[in-house]
Amino acid sequence: MGINASNVNIYGGQVTATSNSTNVIYAKENINLSWTNPTDFIDVRSYNITPTFAKRFYDDNGNIITSGTPIGKISALDGFIVEIPSGVTIDSNNAQRIGTTNKYICAEDAELTLSVGTNVNSVKITGIKDATAENGTYKYTVTDDSTLELEGYPTIGDLNFDLTDDYYKIADVQDLKDLASYVNGGNSCEGLKFKLTVDLDLTGEDFTAMEGFNGTFNGGGKLIVTDSAIFIGNTGTISGGYYYGTRGNGFTQVFKLNLPSNVTVSGAMLFGGKYYAQNGDEVTFTADESKFIKFNAIKIGDATISGTYTVKGDTTVKVDGFPKIDGLNFNSEGEYYEIGTTDALIVLASYVNAGQRLHRINF
Repeated sequence: MGINASNVNIYGGQVTATSNSTNVIYAKENINLSWTNPTDFIDVRSYNITPTFAKRFYDDNGNIITSGTPIGKISALDGFIVEIPSGVTIDSNNAQRIGTTNKYICAEDAELTLSVGTNVNSVKITGIKDATAENGTYKYTVTDDSTLELEGYPTIGDLNFDLTDDYYKIADVQDLKDLASYVNGGNSCEGLKFKLTVDLDLTGEDFTAMEGFNGTFNGGGKLIVTDSAIFIGNTGTISGGYYYGTRGNGFTQVFKLNLPSNVTVSGAMLFGGKYYAQNGDEVTFTADESKFIKFNAIKIGDATISGTYTVKGDTTVKVDGFPKIDGLNFNSEGEYYEIGTTDALIVLASYVNAGQRLHRINF
């Protein structure tokens, strides 16, 4: 059986339309459905059919049907559809669940009571958007089709969350990687705060810079040593931290102070056994003269340094003097170390391999 017309009006029953069937309805313009029996359905597998509905219907997935070509059962919709987030429960008195979905049919002006469970993917819930908190639950009045949203702080990797001041703690390299994955997954982090609580070394790490970060990142006065960018194209607030290496994007750049083991420095930051300072910082180098057979001066390049030194980029400090080296004899008159035995040569090799340098030796 076939129907071929400009418009087809159907007031009840079942309609099946498949392109390979002889029982097909072909409509040049529209199929108008006016039934209200929820057991009726339409199957319009033929691309020749584009029905238009006389009222609102919904399918088994809770999708509202007002036009198009649905397949399967459609039911008349009396009221509105409200979708709730996962982990949120709703009272059953004023809401009819659609199958196993998180969507419910609710009458206009129905007052819903909602509660948040413990299996919500959030480190802190502050509410449900457009709902009112009341005695540990939330009240929501239905006025239209709506999708309710949780307000709060999402779980991001294994980052710990400070519940008092509402910020995420970046406490190791993996935390920073987790944040980068979250941002690069399409989450700008707008309205979220992060704080670096330790110094980090990203050198050699498989780290992808965060692109499009729009949150607040407090460096906490800590240092990131990096050979790659940390942020790209961010519009957020990034401050309070330091970086050594490549593109800190909002952090303050610092430079390395390379010191011999018998020299210390004040006015610089220490990380991983290395000292760092900003350009223009005034630092003071001090030699431990008790570790020298003869001490002359501290030098940077050919310049002798006394008092404070103003940092200008990466800086290598040298000592004009002769350190004490256990196992080596020092000739004061000729100012050289004597290497006359195999044991002395081994001592020298160990000293040099540890990164130390000597002025003169004599075999």
